[in-house]
Amino acid sequence: MLSSYVGEETFLLGVSKYLSEHLYGNSVTKDLWEGVRKASCLDIPDMMNNWVLKIGYPVVTVQESNDSISVRQDRFLSTGDPSDEENETIWKIPLNVKTADASGKVSTDRSVVLSERQATIPLDTSKPFKLNAQTTGFYRVAYPPERLKKIGEEAAKENSVFSLEDRMGLVSDAMILAKAGISQTSTALDLIKSLKNEKECKCSIESRLVRDDFDAFRQSLMKPLVDELGYEYSPDDSADTIQLRTLVIAAAADAKDPSVVAELTSRFKHFQETGDDSKIPADLLRTTFINAVRNGGRAEYETVKKVYKNSPTPSAKASA
Repeated sequence: MLSSYVGEETFLLGVSKYLSEHLYGNSVTKDLWEGVRKASCLDIPDMMNNWVLKIGYPVVTVQESNDSISVRQDRFLSTGDPSDEENETIWKIPLNVKTADASGKVSTDRSVVLSERQATIPLDTSKPFKLNAQTTGFYRVAYPPERLKKIGEEAAKENSVFSLEDRMGLVSDAMILAKAGISQTSTALDLIKSLKNEKECKCSIESRLVRDDFDAFRQSLMKPLVDELGYEYSPDDSADTIQLRTLVIAAAADAKDPSVVAELTSRFKHFQETGDDSKIPADLLRTTFINAVRNGGRAEYETVKKVYKNSPTPSAKASA
């Protein structure tokens, strides 16, 4: 967060000053802040004080008008609204406002710092915007449902102004805030649904909130990706593609998607009848075994148990 605020080069210069001044000596936390202060000419010790000395971290709530946004900070608690006693801390929050103009050119204003309980920031809200650019800040952002929907639609575009880090932060914030009761679960699910064609594995997130009660929803997210990626692995696949294929097939099977369950069952049956496991890719071995035991009977259980007891490889034993 601090590196993003002052700039990586300036931050590293500050660290270098700190190390040089305290070479072979003792130091305390504020000495590092002093080094960054000297490099950046900003009051870093004052900014960082509450971040390291006070309990918790904030959630920034956004409200908007045509030409500005109103932001308010409160302490984030997973149980919801904090009491007055729990909500005394005021952090100095680098808001890192990311915006895009009509041509799609992206810029980030790193000068905006929320150092009060609430403030109003001039901003053209008719254009895409997002706080906490690149998700470098240690805080949550709660948007109005209408704004989060717009951000989700923009994030879903092929050449979105919002990066992978931005999209990961949006999903994480939405789900965590919904779980805390600060925002609606339906709003978070709408955001995830808008990102159903996400290709980056790290952002193809299936929250703990999205469980058995949302099987149909999970299937609608995962099945298109399963259809696109298929079940076969190629030496030309990137590490991200391999991980994403494994993740979405496992998630679709866990959501009881009929076609995925049937495909994995068919591959396991061939192995069960012939002893030939060539139809089960190594990365899908665990998912295939889980699917077989979950949806099968005693015979499937005994087959997987036999693999565990007489496994040809350590990885097969671990999968069983």
